[in-house]
Amino acid sequence: MNPVIVVMGAEGVLGRYACRHFSRLGWEVVAVGRRRDGVACDDGMHLEWDGKNVGAWAMALEGADAVVNLADGDDAVARLESTRALGQGLASCRIAPRVWLNASTVNWYDRDHDRIHDEWSGELGKCAASHAALAWEDAFFGAVVPPRTRKVAMRLGRVLVQEAGTEKISGLAKDEAWLHMEDFLRALEFLLDDAFFSGAVNVISPHGAKGASPLRPLRLADEGFVWRWGRLAEAIDDLAARPGIDRFFERMSARPVERGNGVPAGIF
Repeated sequence: MNPVIVVMGAEGVLGRYACRHFSRLGWEVVAVGRRRDGVACDDGMHLEWDGKNVGAWAMALEGADAVVNLADGDDAVARLESTRALGQGLASCRIAPRVWLNASTVNWYDRDHDRIHDEWSGELGKCAASHAALAWEDAFFGAVVPPRTRKVAMRLGRVLVQEAGTEKISGLAKDEAWLHMEDFLRALEFLLDDAFFSGAVNVISPHGAKGASPLRPLRLADEGFVWRWGRLAEAIDDLAARPGIDRFFERMSARPVERGNGVPAGIF
């Protein structure tokens, strides 16, 4: 029997690519979102959701293997509402998913100072965006769910993908945290597979957009995750060569991600 994954926010860019990716890997995908736009029929069963209330979609959580919430919403309130609704849905499960991955943001960190921020040593920022990120994670980690459900908050930067008909990616700030879509999808696999991984994790490239970044994905590196696309210029060129979701996956392996042997030399 194929494993079942529920993808919340399936209508967004991250959600659409996640649905296609796990469908290609042989998972049974339940795509939950405000609309079906962009989610192909063979990418999973679609269930409607208003993004803030528990509905019929919650029945899909029962007995599922994993749930990934990529419904970040248009503002801080929408992010809180979607996370709280999912927590309520999980709380009613008799057999809950073993893992809940939830989107978060690297805006959690204070980047006004010339220092390195990783998951262990990073300091909370003082700006409104940082406090919104804190509230988002508080809603996630504060949700009372069955003990079997492992929680991972993915602190994301800008996930790069070349949508069909759009101009080549450009304009990243010097120290902006980023990640190639392929490495994002591989990181999802990695975090789902590691039964002992929980808490917050920086899901970003080890390199900044234009040099050293104050943010470091230390936990992923320590656990043996190996980035395929560590340099921005190479990532942009690759994405430009395969615009749109169909062409993107033509050149991406459907084999499960493999674990590396620690931190690659020179990564930090």
